[in-house]
Amino acid sequence: MHKLRTPKSLPGPELGLPGLGFQAWYEARHGAAAYDALDRIPRLDWAAYLDWYRKVTGGAVRYGTRLVRIEPADGHLRLHLERNGAAVIESTRKLVLATGFAGSGGASVPEVLQELPKRFYAHTSEAIDFRSLRGRSIAVIGSAASAFDAAAVALEAGARDVHLFARRETLASLPVIRIRGYPGAY
Repeated sequence: MHKLRTPKSLPGPELGLPGLGFQAWYEARHGAAAYDALDRIPRLDWAAYLDWYRKVTGGAVRYGTRLVRIEPADGHLRLHLERNGAAVIESTRKLVLATGFAGSGGASVPEVLQELPKRFYAHTSEAIDFRSLRGRSIAVIGSAASAFDAAAVALEAGARDVHLFARRETLASLPVIRIRGYPGAY
């Protein structure tokens, strides 16, 4: 996926401050005409923007950190962390769990595929060597955004054709995250 699937106009982490938004960041680097020409935000530009945002706001990002346990402690939460192999305890009044795909229990592979040798299938949560699909006919099982992303990338990489299979008779018209109502999350 080379671009985010969300519209470029959705609010992000800028907290209502236009100068902290993606548009201001992008225009400062590439000009207003370049921003106007964008249909969707390129993925690598979004990563660079988030890195800039972190530096400008002084936000603490701790890579290599795993949350092991949460315990209530007299009006706050005590977080038991593992940071680069060492146990660390921190306290907070509020905690936001942004667990991503892994937080939903991980990949769901249909039982009928689980017995196949791994070389015959992949899940979109894994790194997929799309170049190895060049000239081949591919089946994609699923109808969520990641299924369409995988189908598109397979075709871009030279797959002969891609067949999408879904249980539903119609495609979902709204992503679940949009229904939740926080546009910055989408």
